[in-house]
Amino acid sequence: MRRWREVLGRAALGLLALFGAWLALCAVFGAVVFVLGTLLEGPVHVVDRGILWALYELRVDTIVAVTRRVSFLGRPEVTLPLLLIGAIGLFLLRERRGAVQVLVTYMGAGNVYLALAPIFHRPRPRYFPDIPFAEGWAMPSGHVVGALGVALPVAIAVARRWPDWARAAAITAIAYVALVAVTRVYLQMHHVTDVVAAMLATGAWYLVSDALLGRVWDYRRRAAATGGAGANGTTSAERPPARESGAPADDVAGSSSGRVGSLRRV
Repeated sequence: MRRWREVLGRAALGLLALFGAWLALCAVFGAVVFVLGTLLEGPVHVVDRGILWALYELRVDTIVAVTRRVSFLGRPEVTLPLLLIGAIGLFLLRERRGAVQVLVTYMGAGNVYLALAPIFHRPRPRYFPDIPFAEGWAMPSGHVVGALGVALPVAIAVARRWPDWARAAAITAIAYVALVAVTRVYLQMHHVTDVVAAMLATGAWYLVSDALLGRVWDYRRRAAATGGAGANGTTSAERPPARESGAPADDVAGSSSGRVGSLRRV
């Protein structure tokens, strides 16, 4: 019972640390975006508008139909199953830290999006009357947050545990996120800076949560390594055998000490 209380206490402290880090990230990221948006509002508007106008000139009905289907890969209907498959698969393959990291990254980044999008309250692009106007806020892109929130931790977990698969994991993750990001901009659902903000927010949360989970796992590893140590740091296998009942205390160290003990008794 005592062990379970210790485990629950450490888990509560870990969750509290993650929540505090999440709040700090939201505050810092929101402040940085607000300051940069105020200082660079003109250049940002020019860049976003210029890219969307260039993509509008390349707009073809066939490509639009394809990109709409590809863009669906960033929806929760896709990212949530991928999250479960990735987390459960890593757990069954005994990569538990990676499994936890996948859950923490996805949920934390998703809540960063939910918290900051209403605060930024940036409207969607609406430059062309023949393109349907999407509802909701533009910054950051929820599709990109969801896609990167799954792909990034899974790819890094695979690269850490199975280095031979690192390149394949990286290529798959980059291709998946890039497809979602490009299609969101091509469909005029987001500005380029909305996509960049989503990547930065998700990446920042991954770095923060990965550092915290790394400390937790290092602590667990050290605790497991020293779990059987005694007060002087030796394990039971390293301690000298206890003397038998009735044997002289001096005989425990060996035959030489036994002879000394015999002389003492004489």
